[in-house]
Amino acid sequence: MKLSHVCPFLILLFFGLISLLTLPWNPLLNDDASFYALAIKNCVTHGQWFAQYLTPSDPTSFLDKPPLGIWALSLPTLFLGVNELWVHVANVLYGIFFVGIFYGTLVRLGLKKISGVASGICATSLAFLVYSRSPKLEILLTITVWLAGVCLFRLIKTKKPVFFYGLATATVAGFLIKSG
Repeated sequence: MKLSHVCPFLILLFFGLISLLTLPWNPLLNDDASFYALAIKNCVTHGQWFAQYLTPSDPTSFLDKPPLGIWALSLPTLFLGVNELWVHVANVLYGIFFVGIFYGTLVRLGLKKISGVASGICATSLAFLVYSRSPKLEILLTITVWLAGVCLFRLIKTKKPVFFYGLATATVAGFLIKSG
């Protein structure tokens, strides 16, 4: 087996293991992450899936974000329970997913020589590491922007309407994740 085939797998494995194993020492920061963590908790424990309030049923504490991002971040806590550790897990999993689709897309576009290095740079960049370990919406937004860009590129190259639908879906998903 070639090293070029093993390298991306090792990058994903290394990124995933380091991120998951060090999560217990990753505190919930006192910024937007705490607001999102509270909205996730209220979704799961109080059933506030459509209107995210920071204080349950208090309209003055409304979180002014569309619901799709909070829903996506709430998925692990539905199954694992609500605590500080599980609130972080969703973005780690989405980060692993993004590095995988990033690599796969580059290979599919014929950029095999740089795909491993680009995936490694992506997985080890400071911003990506910080946002993939906190309950914020940036990783989900990164996925939708990447997919929209790839669909736009493929639409221009092939003129197939399926890529227009992919572009529209990724763009709408991005707006439903974080519109402001």
